[in-house]
Amino acid sequence: MRKLAVKITIFILPFLILGGFLEIRLKKVINSYNFKKNNLEKMLPECKVLIMGNSMAYCGIIPEQLKYIAFNFANNSQDIYYDQMLFNKYLNKLPNLKYVIIPVAFISLFNFLDKGPEYWRTSYYLRYYDIPKRQTKFDLKDASMIALYGIDFCANYLIKADMKSQVFGISIKGWRNFPNYSILNENMMKDLGRKKYIDDTNHQMDLDGVDENYAYLQKIINQSKRGNITPILISLPASKYYTRNLHDDSSFSLMQEKLAGLSHTYRIKYYNYFFDKRFIDSDFSDTIHLNSMGANKMTSIINDELLVD
Repeated sequence: MRKLAVKITIFILPFLILGGFLEIRLKKVINSYNFKKNNLEKMLPECKVLIMGNSMAYCGIIPEQLKYIAFNFANNSQDIYYDQMLFNKYLNKLPNLKYVIIPVAFISLFNFLDKGPEYWRTSYYLRYYDIPKRQTKFDLKDASMIALYGIDFCANYLIKADMKSQVFGISIKGWRNFPNYSILNENMMKDLGRKKYIDDTNHQMDLDGVDENYAYLQKIINQSKRGNITPILISLPASKYYTRNLHDDSSFSLMQEKLAGLSHTYRIKYYNYFFDKRFIDSDFSDTIHLNSMGANKMTSIINDELLVD
């Protein structure tokens, strides 16, 4: 029995050593979460505009081109819960903040990151920002970098010694430059827009989540006003191939009703650019994300129409 135990130990020991080595090394990998955290914290005293939101804002607003010093704190699939928690975490560390831009996409009031297909991203917020999950339950990704990054990434990391970063196309101030994909033909774009809309409504939306997300928006607005910060509610443009599905959608109508209520209650303006005809096909990277040309246009509009003293 002792010989068997020794053999088993000898067999698994290399894997334990390799696992320990990977756990340590993976902590040094640069991703969008630690990248944004480190860069925001370097400019806390001078930041005057903070941009929250999901991937539509991540690629749609260029902080380097805003009239005030700004940071884009948006990220892929970031929901309103994490917007509020991040804002709350850094609010008292931003002494010169003048504006917080709060983008609200079609799915935002109905969406929770921890219930969606990219739920694994919640572990990044816990690890790098110490933000608790909405629902506490054990997840190995919270404790292990190997589990968080996945076997494929870890295997490639071992093979390719230069895989030290997951950050591509992200500026120091947090903007992600989406590529200018070639526009497909009209019918293909219609199909892609419809497919994205169906995917959002079937897999990204929890109709019971409206009140909870509404409360998170209220918290951001109340915190802003107490700090003499101007909250800006905004919906960024999407392509006509996506927005044509929203005209008769009851969830979209409810979203607009809720945002109008916030605007009235708190006496703040809601800027709705969903259907803005200034944005054309060539401004989009896909059916909902602006490319660099569209982001330049959107940022210019924000300077002219939103950041008005």
